[in-house]
Amino acid sequence: MKRIFIRVFVSVCDLMILITVLTCIVLKHGISFNDLTIGRVNVSHSALVWNEKLELQIDIIKIGKGDGTKQATPVLDVTKKAIFASQRFARFFSRLNIDNLLIGGKSLAVNLIQEDVKTYMLTLVGEHTDFRSRLTFYSDALVVDIIDAVNKRYNSKAKGQVRLDAENDNVSGTISALINGSFPVSIDVIADNEQISFEGKEAGQILEITSLVDLFGLSHNIQRWITDYLSGSRYHLKSFKGLM
Repeated sequence: MKRIFIRVFVSVCDLMILITVLTCIVLKHGISFNDLTIGRVNVSHSALVWNEKLELQIDIIKIGKGDGTKQATPVLDVTKKAIFASQRFARFFSRLNIDNLLIGGKSLAVNLIQEDVKTYMLTLVGEHTDFRSRLTFYSDALVVDIIDAVNKRYNSKAKGQVRLDAENDNVSGTISALINGSFPVSIDVIADNEQISFEGKEAGQILEITSLVDLFGLSHNIQRWITDYLSGSRYHLKSFKGLM
């Protein structure tokens, strides 16, 4: 009985080694998929290759609309899922490239490349948007350092840091932005399952407010009252805060 058990065990080990070797050989040469659909996500023309870690190339991902019947997922549940998923991704993947990510009629190119054991560079490029950041993975947190975020449509740019923290059960961040090329602000944000709170102030000289007011599409009378009657050579935004 003991000898039979040993033979079975050795046979299973040999089979596992063979499967592992064959899998490595296949991945080394690459696996491709023409079309794959999971739920609302459709993936077209993808390739998976092993090169020290897995590298995934995808031509098109389409994310369809939901049916609207599901309740909104709490912030902390999303945070914990994001941290868990990012840790698993970092363990096995060194590169992800998506040529065309389609969400709600918008298209983005996505590029994620490993820098070292804990950090990845993330780049998003759209019709009006350029976003570059560094992702750092920890056991209980994901830190996103926003190197540069530019929106050409609104002539705005931003940088800062966002932290998804499972230990403290929140998402927090500090963002510095220049809105419409003339309105510099700094904003601190913290979110949990109960609320989203923010507090900010000016982050430089504000010399005119017309370009900022233009973004809100107000009626002519209201916009004129703000831009024409509130005139000055320098504007001060001491602080602003709010809850959502």
